[in-house]
Amino acid sequence: MQTFGLGTTKNYVAPFVAKDQNFKVIAIPQNLESFVPDAFHESLSTEIQALAKADIVFCISREEEWLLRLHGANAHYLPYYPPHAIEQHLLTIRRDRAPKNRYLILGSASNPPTRQGMIEQIHWLKQIRQHLSFEVDIVGYKTESLQEYCDETFVLHGTVSDNQLTTILTQTKTALIHQTASSGALTRIPELLTAGIPVVANGNACRSAHSYSGIYCYDDLFELLDRLNQPLDPAPMLPRPVTAEKRFIDAVQHLSQSSPNATIASL
Repeated sequence: MQTFGLGTTKNYVAPFVAKDQNFKVIAIPQNLESFVPDAFHESLSTEIQALAKADIVFCISREEEWLLRLHGANAHYLPYYPPHAIEQHLLTIRRDRAPKNRYLILGSASNPPTRQGMIEQIHWLKQIRQHLSFEVDIVGYKTESLQEYCDETFVLHGTVSDNQLTTILTQTKTALIHQTASSGALTRIPELLTAGIPVVANGNACRSAHSYSGIYCYDDLFELLDRLNQPLDPAPMLPRPVTAEKRFIDAVQHLSQSSPNATIASL
């Protein structure tokens, strides 16, 4: 069976052309691009119409599955789970963990929702520091650009090596994630939980992850303070989404068998 793939839904003409040529189309969007700043799409409705042309859509986000289904797409939830090599590395971190009284903010400050969330989180943590004693490591691409918002409580690492990140993850007490509204779902949450690190995240960040053990959600400054005042146990092992993965495999097999000469396009 011949295959070809498109990384995002920015090429929204592709599914229409594929269907006209009797291709079978499986769409696997990483997020709805229309919600991204400077989006390529003309509108959300244009993107949804393109995705609805697919025979089946698999979403990393529960919320996007719901939205697409409302508009007639055959959408299903396929949550992110770390690939085997990454999973094994995270399990090594879980085994070796020796937490200190340090929080971790991890992410790319070049991503607008992440950067804006980091800045707001820093302001909130400065207020909370009046009630708690802690230090915060901020790690990720361009995080050194956040210096003007920080004081001695925060250590800006910028981009680090794999070995440096492993050491930080081994020693961190809790991961803190705070984002402005955005689409998709954060893959670093399942990875942190797999490493045994509890996660404290605001409602925007913990979308699609509310049901995971080891994640503690909040919606305002007072709830964040309450979460950080609680004893946070090591995150239990995150169960692999076997049922969702099987649904995806079955869909690929079904579409290939229903039309043996067809091409399945991953959009």
